[in-house]
Amino acid sequence: MAEREGVIVGIAVHYLIPWTYDLKPVVWLKELYVTEATRGMGVGHALVEQLRQHALSIGASAIKWTVLKSNSPAKAFYRSLDGQPDDIWEPWQLKIDP
Repeated sequence: MAEREGVIVGIAVHYLIPWTYDLKPVVWLKELYVTEATRGMGVGHALVEQLRQHALSIGASAIKWTVLKSNSPAKAFYRSLDGQPDDIWEPWQLKIDP
């Protein structure tokens, strides 16, 4: 969570996945949100850096997340953090229809 003058301006919701691929946990970034008024002020970078430090402290092998294909601003932001698309795994889903 990031605060500015006592107001929450950003959150990084995450959870851990025990990963059988390399036997190290993976930190899954479920949601990264920064208020529009504080975007471009380093809030997102600070949140991801806190998450990176947490991942390092628990011996995680990676931080993983998904990005909507059409969300170019998010992709540019993640690239500025040295993030990159996963070239090994592809997202799949099983839709549950009533």
